[in-house]
Amino acid sequence: VELDITSGLHAGANQLAITAVNATEKASPAGLLGCLRLQFDQGDPVVIRVDASWRTSRAAPGRWQAPGYDDSAWAQARETVRFGAGPWGRLGGGQLTLSPVKADVFVGRCDLGPRPNFARTRVYLEMEGLAPEEAARVAINGQYAGGVIGRPLRLEVTRHLKPGVNQFRIEPFAPKAARLVVCEP
Repeated sequence: VELDITSGLHAGANQLAITAVNATEKASPAGLLGCLRLQFDQGDPVVIRVDASWRTSRAAPGRWQAPGYDDSAWAQARETVRFGAGPWGRLGGGQLTLSPVKADVFVGRCDLGPRPNFARTRVYLEMEGLAPEEAARVAINGQYAGGVIGRPLRLEVTRHLKPGVNQFRIEPFAPKAARLVVCEP
């Protein structure tokens, strides 16, 4: 995805902070690719790549995105594979999804009524038609509920549901269809 950050830049030192999430709680490969390209009215552009000179943290301490934040205690980023290498090359039939793909977030809701009883049932979110990649991160009522990578595009969501209206967010790509399926053990 290409973003124009011109309005966020100012004279002097600038800081670029990125939040990246893996779309599943299970152990799975995850990574971040990117670069900052500064285009000027004259001359060659300056390209700053996301590489091992960056710093990383699993936590997001207060004000970490603020200019001048001291990240010296954070770990150095590391390159685990070259761009285009596996395991990501296996997604989507062997191709990486490259820019200019734009996110197409699904936002929806359902009303479960005042007294749903999940004591002896399980509720699954089933999705169809995730493209260009069969991967999604799911939030329910503003809280991370899990993710899927590849088929089946099914996620157990029982503990994330509440009586009444529930809000769903599926990203980065909206499925063509999403439904809740109730199963009894």
